[in-house]
This record gives sequence, structure tokens and C-alpha cells, in this order.
Amino acid sequence: MKKFAFLVALMPICSALFAQDLKRNADAENYIDTYKYFAIGEMHRSSIPASITLAQGMLESAVGKSPLSQYANNHFGIKCQTTWQGDTYYQTDDAENECFRKYGSVAESFIDHSEFLRTRTRYSALFQLNATDYEAWAFGLKQAGYATNPQYAEILIRNIKLYDLDKYDLVTPKKLQAMRAETQENFDYDDRTMAFQAQKNANVVSGAHVVNYFNGIKTIIFRQSDNLAAIAQEFGMSQKRLEKYNEYDNTQSFVAGDRVFLQPKKKRLAVYFHKVKVDETIWDISQKYGLRAKRIYSLNKLPQNAEVATGEMVNLRESRASTPKLRTRDEVVFAKRTAELAKEEIIPTKEPLIDKSPKASNAAPADSTKQTPTKTVVVATPPAPTKQPEPTKPAPPAPPKATPVTVVPPTPTTATPAPAAARTHTVIKGDTMYNITKRYGITIDQLKQYNNLPDNSVKLGQVLKVKP
Repeated sequence: MKKFAFLVALMPICSALFAQDLKRNADAENYIDTYKYFAIGEMHRSSIPASITLAQGMLESAVGKSPLSQYANNHFGIKCQTTWQGDTYYQTDDAENECFRKYGSVAESFIDHSEFLRTRTRYSALFQLNATDYEAWAFGLKQAGYATNPQYAEILIRNIKLYDLDKYDLVTPKKLQAMRAETQENFDYDDRTMAFQAQKNANVVSGAHVVNYFNGIKTIIFRQSDNLAAIAQEFGMSQKRLEKYNEYDNTQSFVAGDRVFLQPKKKRLAVYFHKVKVDETIWDISQKYGLRAKRIYSLNKLPQNAEVATGEMVNLRESRASTPKLRTRDEVVFAKRTAELAKEEIIPTKEPLIDKSPKASNAAPADSTKQTPTKTVVVATPPAPTKQPEPTKPAPPAPPKATPVTVVPPTPTTATPAPAAARTHTVIKGDTMYNITKRYGITIDQLKQYNNLPDNSVKLGQVLKVKP
């Protein structure tokens, strides 16, 4: 009964989309206003006309009112098929109880729609068409078998004309940036793409990697069990070449969900700017967009190995007039570590950190030489509901048998050594071989020898020996 009532409610919307009398529908206009940025951004990333993406989304999702779009965030009616490894949603379509793809967000549905068309041979002829020829795209989709409705192409074309969707096919990347700025729209396609691919692939612990194309570059998603030596062997290249493609050195590390490039990154992008997040390095930004780090340094007039301060805008396409505000790489590493500690509620008892909070300014400095060394990092879930304090605030009373410690940034020029008795280190997000060896006063070769490591990568949660 509920299903019947829902279908009755959809009838006016479906009638508006299929009707011969061309009258605009308020729900359709709201759908366009909500998702036009998604369609334009995907056009720049994948070369599919924004008008076609919007028209298909409106039709397939009943302008976001269908059960499939509401319960599975699936706006394009894409079925599971044999390659889908994500969540699923079942409903009757051409046959009873068919399997459809279920997404974590509408953005993921738009992204997967592009990838669905780009990676299937039967749609390859579409990408030889003019990007502004929406009529040819509409008939090409019907001819390739996207939908069974014999009037599918005509319906798409009729709605594109009715709602003037073809004007979005002419929006340049620079104009899109201006449109987002005017409306305070801050949708980041690359973050969503990376998270979506990671969700599908990062949890696969064995077997061949799934190869994806990002900005036209062949990539895979790094998994928990991966190392660069094994990836290089799988794809028939030397580890040195793989490291070169990813501009990798001892100061970086891959964790599950990261993108690994199997071909050289680009020297030019359609994206103009990127706002630096609290834990991002230039290498992180380079991996996010597939743009060479050397190019980012050059466009932004950055000194070698410099890092840009949080909140600053980094140019990705045109040269800056002046260098942005900078910060040290140690500050970036610290931001990553403290963010992970706060997320996991870990008490970092392994390092003798100095409390520089206002309340502690009158207290006598702690004597780190008299501190009782601890064995490993403790924590996870405190027995009481009291949460671990933020790094910049005074520490509240800690759970029983735990010593509260206020985390502060290390001095940029020197690394604070760990207690002499510490023999292991558990890798958290932001850790690299470089900062681990600095912390424990050993060399990278020693760390690799102690742990029989084949290369310079470390894994999240990995327990490493730091003493022989």
C-alpha cells in the first residue's frame, strides 16, 4: 500500500518529464540547482556533457524522488553487474528483484556514472563526439543500450531544451570556480573520487588490484597489505620507476585508501585552486589531483621542500604573483599525528612532551630523565565517557591509572627523542620512515634491518622494532 501511495505521488513529476506539453516543473528546477555543480565538475573531469548528465539524472531518479535515489543515492539507475563490490539495493525493474548499486552519497553516484560510461567499450564512441552536441550524445546512449525506453533519446533532448541545460556545457573550469565562490559552494570532486574508490577497493586484501583512470592516468588504490615492491612486480615495472611516478621518497608514506599512480602525473590541470587542509603536504595535494609536485612548487614560487600554511590557496593551473604563507613539514606531520590521536583517543605516553598551556606556565618543568619509561602506546577506548582533550586545551582529569599529557608541537629544528627503554613503535596516520627514525635516533637502514622491510613504506597499525 505504501509503495502504491509513493508511486501515485511520483506521477505528476514523471508526467512533467515525459509530457509533450513543455511546462517547467518546480521539483525539476530544484534538482538542477542542487546538482548542476556535480554535472559541470564531472564534465571537466570526464568529458561527458553536463546537460546529458543532468537530463539523465532527472529522468532516471524522477528528479531525486524515486526510491532508488532516496534509499540508495543511485540517480542513474546503474545496476550491479559483475564488477560491483560495493553496497547493493534490490528492486523490480526490467525483471523482479534486480540488483542496483548503492552509494554513500549522491556525489558518488555522479562520479560512478562517469566511470561507468568511460570504462565500457560500448560507450567509447560517445567520447569521439563534440562535447556540446547533446543530441548526438542522447541518441548515442540509446543506441548503446543505456535504457530500454524507445523514446529515451527524445525525452533527454526535450528536457535539455525545456530547462536550458545546454548552457552548462559552456561553463569553463574558471567560470565554475567563480560560480562556486559566489554561492559558497565547496564541493571537492577529487576528495569524493578518492574516498569512493577507497571504499570499493581498499578493503580488498588479496588478489589483483582494480585499475582505475584518474584524470586520464592509470591508478590503483593502496591496500592495507600492500607495499611498493609488490605493486611494482604486479604491474611489471621496477620499484624505482613506480616511486618516480609518485614522486615518492623517504619522507612520505602510503596508507590504505591512498591513490598510487602507475603512469606519470600531469603537468597541467583543469582545476585552478586548492585550499590547503590542516594535515596536507604538497605531496598530498600532488597525489590528490595527479599534478606533479614540482609543478605545484613552480606555480606557487615555493622554496624546495617548503609546505604551505593551512587555509592558504594553492594555484594548480596559473602562476601566483607571490609565495603563499608557509609552515614547516614538522608542523604538518604533527598535525597529522595529533588529528589521528584525537580521533582514536590515544594517550601518547611514549614521548616526554612539555606542557606549554597557560595553566602549566607556573609549574616547575618536568624532569624527563626521571620519567618512568612505558612499553607501548595505550588506549583506544577509555572506560569513562570523558573524552581526550584537544591538543591546544588544558587536559581534564584522565581515566584511572592514566597520566594526562598535553600534546604540543615539537620544535621544528629538532626532534624530541623517545625514552631510551622504548623498543617498538605503532604506526599511525602521518607517520613516515623519516619521522619515525628521527624520533628514535636511528637511521632508515637500521629501521629496515630491524624489521626486515623490503622498501621504505610503512603501514597503518604496523608495530615496528626501533631497537635491535
